[in-house]
Amino acid sequence: MIIVNRQDLMNAYRLIRSVGNKKELKLWLDDIKRKIREYTTETFPGRLIKEDLDGYVVLNEFPSCVTSETEAEEWFESEEKILYVPSAYDCTGRTYTSWHKVFQRNGKWMFYHRVSIDA
Repeated sequence: MIIVNRQDLMNAYRLIRSVGNKKELKLWLDDIKRKIREYTTETFPGRLIKEDLDGYVVLNEFPSCVTSETEAEEWFESEEKILYVPSAYDCTGRTYTSWHKVFQRNGKWMFYHRVSIDA
């Protein structure tokens, strides 16, 4: 399986979900999971902390112009937040922000960002 775009990624997740944990397919499933990891690592900014069938969490650093928590929240809202767009259809594959956390580490403002996938 080759994953080159978001649709391929969604198809890979659906395939894993539909097959389950069958022992006879373990090597094949491991290969698909490895391809998912490669794609998400190359595609998503920041450091990928966690990924699952429903989305992912990234750790990222704010630009140096952000110097306070208020500025960090405003920057996140305008630059990073992905709004949920309701649809009449199920499983659209669209991403949206579930939650985020702003904090300071070693004098730098950073954030965790949970992005969910409507799958």
